Amino acid sequence: VDIDQSRNVIITGLIGDSDDDGITLKSPGEGLVENVVISDCIIRTRTNAIKCGTESYGGFRDITITNCNISPSETKDGFSGANEGFAGIALEIVDGGLMENVVISNITIEKTTAPIFIRLGNRATKYSNLNSRPIGSINNVSISNISARNAGKTGCSIVGEVGHPIKNISISNVKINFVGGGTLSEGLAEKPELMNEYPECVRLGTLPAYGFFVRHVDGLTFRDVDLSYNKPEHRPAMVFNDVKNLKVLNFNAELANDALGQLVLQNTRDVFINGCSPTSSNLFLRLEQNCQRINVAGNNFSEINKLLFVDETIKMDDLNISS
Repeated sequence: VDIDQSRNVIITGLIGDSDDDGITLKSPGEGLVENVVISDCIIRTRTNAIKCGTESYGGFRDITITNCNISPSETKDGFSGANEGFAGIALEIVDGGLMENVVISNITIEKTTAPIFIRLGNRATKYSNLNSRPIGSINNVSISNISARNAGKTGCSIVGEVGHPIKNISISNVKINFVGGGTLSEGLAEKPELMNEYPECVRLGTLPAYGFFVRHVDGLTFRDVDLSYNKPEHRPAMVFNDVKNLKVLNFNAELANDALGQLVLQNTRDVFINGCSPTSSNLFLRLEQNCQRINVAGNNFSEINKLLFVDETIKMDDLNISS
């Protein structure tokens, strides 16, 4: 089902199995897609289950997605995607346009490559007689009450562009179980920007974090998030690069003893970490590349071996660390 430059739309009670994307909102012209409710749907797909984009010239506003079940297609010989599917929820602005006021809640996901994928890029496709637009924006997205099992090895990602951060993202009450199997070298890998390419959750390959890889974001809250895996996982649970105004509240994740840390922060500032009680971590927090104004308070670190690692770029005056 494709919703193209439309408003005041309700999709409810849909049961579908698609080789391509399941429910897709598209805006290849100047018209916004707005006032859309997607609810109580069962979507099976080899690619993305519920997606805003890729076409985003006009953009998306006031979108509600709730009470949906997502799983792989029963078709094993399709022409696109992968047997396990790509993203459960994919939010993409790559042709200009805006995305704002998106509320996603009460979603169950089975076996997708990445349960959550958010991407702001600059593919800048020119549609019909319209001039291509400059890079767009993603602002005010709330994702809550997500339960996912057997998610792929790749990991979830929230990725903006240099100088064009994704803004104001809230992720709460999320529990994701991954297949695992990541290596220490994969956790150390640097990833290119790929700002002009077609967006897909697999485009960057296996991510440096098994849970969430976050880059170029301003205003992000993780609250009540729990991450686990089936096979041993040697990557960090979450990696933040060029992130501002970050809150991590009541977070826990499985972690191998040789991983770089549960949380890895790079070039990240104005951080508040609170209410965490890590139970399977040799190292909780790793700070690199000039992180600033890091505040850690009101946590229970009695079960971890080491709280903090800082590299030579970090000024100790920028840290406010307590239990």
